[in-house]
Amino acid sequence: MSLVIGIDPGVHTGLAIYRDGDLIRCASPAPGIIEAIEIVTEVCRSEPGRVLVVFEDARLIGGIGGAQRGSKADRARLQGAGSVKRDCAIWSELLGRLGVPYRQVSPRAKGTKLDAAQFEVLTGWGAPTNQHSRDAAIIARPYRHTRSM
Repeated sequence: MSLVIGIDPGVHTGLAIYRDGDLIRCASPAPGIIEAIEIVTEVCRSEPGRVLVVFEDARLIGGIGGAQRGSKADRARLQGAGSVKRDCAIWSELLGRLGVPYRQVSPRAKGTKLDAAQFEVLTGWGAPTNQHSRDAAIIARPYRHTRSM
């Protein structure tokens, strides 16, 4: 048995879990970071040696286009990006402390965003989702058949 947890960091943390290749959780509404940390910690502790965490890491992408112009909107975008980058650092530290293997994925790696109907066709998940949970599931999807942790 193997578990792959997908995380899309941000104000609303996307969270999805695959068990033996099947999507079993696609959190909606998206939890905040504290709740997501609690969920991931509990799963990792209850399934030692069987969990891989995959998260979108904003630190793997370059600067933000147009941010150097200094407009209020550009500064807000930079602040939001800085917050997400800090969340990514927190996930790296947490997973390292837990001794859980993890993969960091560039935001560009997940491709275009899927709406609920496209997501259901791709994954078979028919329950309600939100963009954050769908992103988390898409981030983890390529790893869903990983067996050795």
